[in-house]
Amino acid sequence: MNQFVALVLCVLPALAAPSPLVPVKKTTDAIPGRYIVTFKYTVGHLDGVSSVTGNIGSQSKVTHQWGFINGLAGTFTDADLEVLRYNPNVASIEQDGYAHTQSVVTQTDATWGLGRISSQTSLAGQDPNALSYAYNYDSSAGANTDVYIIDTAGLRRPSLLGNYIWCALIEASAEQSIANSFASPLPSGGYPDADGNGHGTHTAGTAVSGPYGVAKAANVYAVKVLSDSGSGSWSDVISGMDWVSNAATTSGRPSVASMSLGGGFIDSVNTAANNLVASGVTTVVAAGNSNADATNFSPASASSVITVGASDINDAKAFFSNFGAPLAIWGPGVNVISTWNDGGTNTISGTSMATPHVSGFSAYLLGLDSTLTPASVQSTIQSQALNGILSGIPDGTINALLNNGLF
Repeated sequence: MNQFVALVLCVLPALAAPSPLVPVKKTTDAIPGRYIVTFKYTVGHLDGVSSVTGNIGSQSKVTHQWGFINGLAGTFTDADLEVLRYNPNVASIEQDGYAHTQSVVTQTDATWGLGRISSQTSLAGQDPNALSYAYNYDSSAGANTDVYIIDTAGLRRPSLLGNYIWCALIEASAEQSIANSFASPLPSGGYPDADGNGHGTHTAGTAVSGPYGVAKAANVYAVKVLSDSGSGSWSDVISGMDWVSNAATTSGRPSVASMSLGGGFIDSVNTAANNLVASGVTTVVAAGNSNADATNFSPASASSVITVGASDINDAKAFFSNFGAPLAIWGPGVNVISTWNDGGTNTISGTSMATPHVSGFSAYLLGLDSTLTPASVQSTIQSQALNGILSGIPDGTINALLNNGLF
């Protein structure tokens, strides 16, 4: 018998052999050190409470107890939490957390893409260049989540992207060009410490910026794997994904990787993308702009990612968008207005533009429920989507348009 189990038996002599450990369930916006405990239905309420209060130290305290749900709440040290986990009277242990008022915010000068993802009604025939659409969203807006833009990086502009942090410039020839601290700017390697292209700035703006973004309260990080010409090596892209996996693990916060990039099929890239998802990072990628089957492209064909096709304001498949079995969802991708690297805005099209709508929405969902896994994020996106409304979708391709389910 190991020393720890022997200690528990000593602390709880009346409980006989130790029970299997009760898992501690995570809670969104948890309060450190506070837990809600329920007892098995066969256990009397007072007996359950006594089995806890009689076996905790002076630094732990029961603060609430309820016959209503046969349970209690309190503050518990790590050591006493372990004792609770061995208590055979206990049915469940959850982190206590904060409840908040819930409100829906309406932005009245939004892009058509934002308007479309929060509306059950078509915007067909309206002006895609107008900034007059209503975007309805929960006030949480992706707070306490991280979005990693794996791209050409982005413009640091406090008025629009104040939550944007440079973190890594990745170049194959610079083996140590990856930052040790993901929250610190890192001007290293051969790439300049700027987005000389604009593509990364645009996608970041759609994901998180105040005027044009889906998840306006999310943190966003620049991971530059593409040069200012808009291209880069697959090895750099893999390094970027590896870096994001480590950074997200270090932060412990719900994380989304957004990759508005792609090329021909390459197995190692798909493996890297799948491994990024396996590490807990929801990974959203562009389907590609060749009007072809996305099965032949990477990382769009990776099995675990959320692959995004592009639609237009008339709810039609964008003429350029790839299609096929890898697609998980469609999003606005034609004539999308967003931030640009000259400090202004630009209107461009592509599955690259559809992708950050979904990346931002993934962060939005994680802000509402930080316990969601990448698979749960995808299933929630698909369950809230508007199904069967897009025209021009080839057979064998999902017909589901991104929607936040509010109206």
